[in-house]
Amino acid sequence: MNIADALLSNARRRPDHPAIVEPNRVTTHAELGRLIEGIAADLDRRGVAVGDRVGVALRDTCIHLAALFAIARIGAVIVPMDWRWLADEKMRVVGFFDPRVVLVEADERGIDDGLRIVADAPWRDRVALGDAAAPRGGGGADTLLLSLSSGTTGTPKGPVVDHDRMLHRFLMYFITLGFDERERFMCATPLYFGGSRGHARCTCTSDGSEGRPSKHSLDTTEGRGQAQDTRSRCTRPIQAGPTAVWEGRHESREAGLS
Repeated sequence: MNIADALLSNARRRPDHPAIVEPNRVTTHAELGRLIEGIAADLDRRGVAVGDRVGVALRDTCIHLAALFAIARIGAVIVPMDWRWLADEKMRVVGFFDPRVVLVEADERGIDDGLRIVADAPWRDRVALGDAAAPRGGGGADTLLLSLSSGTTGTPKGPVVDHDRMLHRFLMYFITLGFDERERFMCATPLYFGGSRGHARCTCTSDGSEGRPSKHSLDTTEGRGQAQDTRSRCTRPIQAGPTAVWEGRHESREAGLS
């Protein structure tokens, strides 16, 4: 099974149900499905094939999540890259893992032009239309993700995760964290982080709703405002960096959150 399959099923089953809730936008499961198809088709037109590596250096928005599923849909391999990295840090990962293309923001200056797919406004409008003819490839034991970590050495490395292993991880989240179609999950950490990326994708897979806090480009040191934001969205599971939780503790009490 390909991890993107459930998303497209959700788009047909509950098209109007919120998939991703951002401060100024709600993306339904139908809209998310079209985004996934549109990005997948765009990657295919650029020659990205099964097994090719695709870097993702995008901000923490619905486009980032959609791109992860789109890469999976066509059987390519996700190379996570934090958009906050310095230019030389990004190019070190590019040089080491040799992605075919890298999805970047419009203001990105650290990736060579020949590799960049710029997620600017025209590109976003185009992929949002969807493309039902987008190819599907990969799944099961095929490689899905390079889960990067530099540890103490500074050398990029990480385990290879396939579709089956990620689906097993989602099953663990279903059982231990209670993710289901009635749930709303507030993710207040960067999507580059493995746990954040996994929990957010699991929420969308389960046909639930994933929420982003009041800043699209959330920094884990910014905790103030999250407690009230969380209360207004009626979420139960919350993922936040320890610094964000610490700085927001007094506000949490005032908002009636434990």
